[in-house]
Order: sequence, then structure tokens, then C-alpha cells
Amino acid sequence: MLPAHLADHAAIAIENAEDVARIQQLTITDDTTGLYNVRHLYDVLRRELERCGRLGLPLSLAFLDLDRFKLVNDVHGHLVGSELLALTGQRLQELSRKQDWCFRYGGDEFVILMPETGAGAALAQATALNVALMKTRFRMKNGSS
Repeated sequence: MLPAHLADHAAIAIENAEDVARIQQLTITDDTTGLYNVRHLYDVLRRELERCGRLGLPLSLAFLDLDRFKLVNDVHGHLVGSELLALTGQRLQELSRKQDWCFRYGGDEFVILMPETGAGAALAQATALNVALMKTRFRMKNGSS
């Protein structure tokens, strides 16, 4: 059995490690959407380009933006706009494949990184994602959709 002072030090060390992990997660995550942020995109993209290049595997990237998003902010306000961005990020994550990475690029722009995916398959995936996203009705907290 550990003496009390050693157990206290161990507990503090564990708490510190958990805090560091939370802080590291915050540095790569977008506050509004919960998706990875653009800083993390560049890091993952560099690693995936190196890996896929070394292994001779394809790598695809899809950029998406929300048409007329400025109108949402102008008509309904920035709180509703932020809520829509969060719901869009959640829906993108749901619609994407497990091997894909979803990022908020900035503003109303999103990126899907598709490792080991050639142009044809990426186009099919991005098209299906776009169609499903356009069919989604987002229910906002203020009752609008």
C-alpha cells in the first residue's frame, strides 16, 4: 500500500496528464463545430501526403461551403448562424466514412480528407455527402428550420 503522500502525488500527476490531454484536444478542435480545425488539417494533410506517397496510395480532399450562409447571419443573427455551423459539422461527421477526416476550414467552409481514396471514389463520396446534406432539415433551438 502506498503512503498517503505518494498517493496524493500520483493523483496530482494523473490529473495533470488528463489536463494536458484536454488542452491538446482543444488546440486541434474548432470551438463552434467540434470538428478538427484548420491547424490540424495542415498537420494531418502533411502526414497523409507523406504516408500515401510512400505507399503509392491515393489521397483526396473535398472542400464544401454553405451557400448563402451570410444571409442566415443577416436574417437570424450570429447565434443561429453558429448553431447551424455546429449542426452542419455534426451532420458532416455522421455522413462521412470512418476513415475520413472532417475539418472546419473557416467561416462556412469545411474540408473532408479522404485517405486511400482515388478521384472517382472521392467524387462519388462527396456527391453523396452533398446530396444527403442538402436533404437535411436542421431544427434550430429558436424553432426555425
